[in-house]
Amino acid sequence: MTIEKAKEEYNKLLQRFHKANEYFDKEDVPHSEKEKYLGSYQGILKGLNYYLGLIRTYTNEEILEGFHGI
Repeated sequence: MTIEKAKEEYNKLLQRFHKANEYFDKEDVPHSEKEKYLGSYQGILKGLNYYLGLIRTYTNEEILEGFHGI
């Protein structure tokens, strides 16, 4: 996998990460419902870490906001 492809995949997962955070922050969703998605959330986190390992060189801003100008 190229670094550019890893960055693209990272950006896709980062979008899912942000959507998941929004979901988990909702107070009108019961904790029992949120627990059903913890495995998927952990998978997203593992994926983000995996792609960062492939990319190797990145800034804190890129970790939080994604890679631009790919």
